Amino acid sequence: MAKLLSDNSVEFSAADILQAWENAPILINKEPELVRMCYICKFHMLQEKFNHQEIGELGWVIDLINAKKPELISSNFVAIHPYCLEYKAKSDNSKVLKKIKSQIWKFDEEAFKEQ
Repeated sequence: MAKLLSDNSVEFSAADILQAWENAPILINKEPELVRMCYICKFHMLQEKFNHQEIGELGWVIDLINAKKPELISSNFVAIHPYCLEYKAKSDNSKVLKKIKSQIWKFDEEAFKEQ
């Protein structure tokens, strides 16, 4: 379970990290254990890049789905690119995430070729 530390940072458990990843939208043609989609920018994230802050590295961090009710429970966590945090339109993204997850998303192999 996540804990709020004295310096106002949050320490996440392994279960919290896994649940945040599970709460992110999937891409139908990629393994959901390895690749998920950021619900803000609709670009993919790599599971192995957790807490990777560098832009362009496809990393992700944990964010609150509903920051209006800032509960540190795993059902309120979602994986998101660190640089997408500032582009969230609302404090409560429950409906946005639900809408995104209700749609089918596919990874475009032609648009993104690794070098």
